[in-house]
Amino acid sequence: MPTSTKPVLETPVTNLQAPQLKELINTPWKKLAFVGLLCSQLLIFGFLAVAGVIGAVISLSAVQIASLGGGLWVLGEVMFFASIAILGKPAFIILKAQAKAWFKYSKTQA
Repeated sequence: MPTSTKPVLETPVTNLQAPQLKELINTPWKKLAFVGLLCSQLLIFGFLAVAGVIGAVISLSAVQIASLGGGLWVLGEVMFFASIAILGKPAFIILKAQAKAWFKYSKTQA
């Protein structure tokens, strides 16, 4: 009995590499957005410490320090989403992959 063979499409071999983060951050606006992204992460994860230090330096009350902390957290979130909007999806995918690799690496070390 003859067997029917399905035609197989061969994919052409190309040497295309995924773009690197350095190649995607190539304009002054994108460089500024990347710095904003880094600052936003510092604000999001360290807003309490930053608010506490600022409050201690200029002698704020506890309520004012809490309000300052909330404002810093909101500012960090706004900066994060604005920088992602400027950098675009390819840069976000690269940053997400790097973050996952760091966490995966730390899990294998433990």
